[in-house]
Amino acid sequence: ALGQLGLKYQDQWMFISDVFQGLGSVVVEEMDLYIKCLESLLSENETMIFIPSHGFPIQGHHQLKNLLEHRLKREAQVKELYEQGYDENQILSRLYPDLDEKMQRYALKNIQGHLERILSFK
Repeated sequence: ALGQLGLKYQDQWMFISDVFQGLGSVVVEEMDLYIKCLESLLSENETMIFIPSHGFPIQGHHQLKNLLEHRLKREAQVKELYEQGYDENQILSRLYPDLDEKMQRYALKNIQGHLERILSFK
């Protein structure tokens, strides 16, 4: 994704920086580029070992597929709420009702990234 450093050694391993981490989620402002990055990584060899900046290396596509599926599902939820007339903060409270206040600004960045992607398709 934009601003990410990636190193690849043949078809064996790839350092993918902050595309994902071991636990939790990463903040994404350029959601369209991020989705394209995930799709690109999924075109790599199934035996590729992906090494994130934080967390443990993973082999194969399973976690990347789950991550892409999660992002697209979240995007559909954001789109549905936006089309119902909710603003960013209302979407945040609907999608993350129990989120710690300290984490809300990060979730809001992801919501904004989804909205920019959604609105770019119109």
